[in-house]
Amino acid sequence: MDEVVSARPSSTNDFDGTYKLLGELKSGSRSVVYRAEQQKLGREIAVKVLRVRLPDNPAIREQYNEEVRALAALDHPNLVSISGFGIVGDAPYIAMELLEGESLTARLAQGPLPHGLAEQLILALLRALAYLHVRGVVHRNLSPSAMFLQTEANGGVQLKLIDYGLTQRPGGNGNGGSYGGGSGTGNLAQDAVAAALAYRAQAPA
Repeated sequence: MDEVVSARPSSTNDFDGTYKLLGELKSGSRSVVYRAEQQKLGREIAVKVLRVRLPDNPAIREQYNEEVRALAALDHPNLVSISGFGIVGDAPYIAMELLEGESLTARLAQGPLPHGLAEQLILALLRALAYLHVRGVVHRNLSPSAMFLQTEANGGVQLKLIDYGLTQRPGGNGNGGSYGGGSGTGNLAQDAVAAALAYRAQAPA
């Protein structure tokens, strides 16, 4: 069983020499999500720190790096974007865009969607999935909790697929993931960690 560790860093003003953690957005059994400032750029982002210890094994860590790089290479307006990643105290983290709004689950709890909005969201989701499929990524666990309605400056909304759930790439494994919640932060980190830990059996000691 993978060792579960604290996801609360010892320093919030200088996290991995790059980020200043401004406050906790969401704490779950598998991760803690922080609102953070990317200090050199002066912009706010989300940092998700996982509650799992990544073994100090070069092959496993390189596999983790490869998986995150593959996710970070995805660039589509309806996918949450990754801006950085790393490992602090054996705990992996991923930095990504900070979204403001609500999950589709929360929006549906308020009642049925207007026809126009429902059509807009369906088309956006189809575009995102088509983009993923062309690149060999298959999402096998779509649900409203995996979709986030980002509030736009003009008052509109933009759908973001924030949880890749069970995904698979050619030659890869299906990996689990879950939305971290908070003020709007996607996961994706579990995909990379699961792949890296699954690689342990194949990696040299």
